[in-house]
Amino acid sequence: IGNIPDKVVVPEKRAYEKRTNLVEISVKRRPWNKLDQQYWQAYGITKKTLELYNVAPVSHIFFNRNIYKCDRLAYCYRESKDGRVSYKIYQPMKGRSEGKFINNADWKVHQGYTQLPPTGPILVITKSLKDVMTIFECGYPAVAPQAETIPLNDAVVREYKRRFKRVILMYDYDNAGVKNTEKLSTQFDLDYTFIKDEDDRVKDISDMRKIKGRAFTEDYLNTILVQ
Repeated sequence: IGNIPDKVVVPEKRAYEKRTNLVEISVKRRPWNKLDQQYWQAYGITKKTLELYNVAPVSHIFFNRNIYKCDRLAYCYRESKDGRVSYKIYQPMKGRSEGKFINNADWKVHQGYTQLPPTGPILVITKSLKDVMTIFECGYPAVAPQAETIPLNDAVVREYKRRFKRVILMYDYDNAGVKNTEKLSTQFDLDYTFIKDEDDRVKDISDMRKIKGRAFTEDYLNTILVQ
């Protein structure tokens, strides 16, 4: 198929500390199109921001020596840590059991870390790169672990608190999000907030941007983050 980037590896089993049974994965990129633009613009995310965060559209995944054709909306999130390149594949129209996410990143990699400013007044820790980019478009730096249930590393949190005056958790307002927020806020003495809205469709900040619009979302963030 051609034009394949360097191979990376993906674990067959998820584990926070030890990773075994690694297999190779690579992707074939495709050009951006209008469907991509429509999808991301709904969340207030521009192509410039997508490129800043190393997000690219893909057409095929090479996994376990097999080739899989991606959904018409499919993207790779490219991360690099300690010289190792990793991908998270995101297919937003698929269910979780259908390959919505395929991730080979080290669990210690925080999405959005390399795009952070050296210092600042506020840093948001949220639960997905899409939320990171929506928050960035509203004027605030943010990072996200590979999953909402991933523990935060002590040294990394100390670094964040050294670089930013306030570090604020912003996880989903559901059972898992509330439970992890309570645990992390107590463990690391972090501020936290939840996205709450009378519209039940608003589950997170990117949903709010899509449903409520830019002005509402920016005002909302300014209200809950700037105290």
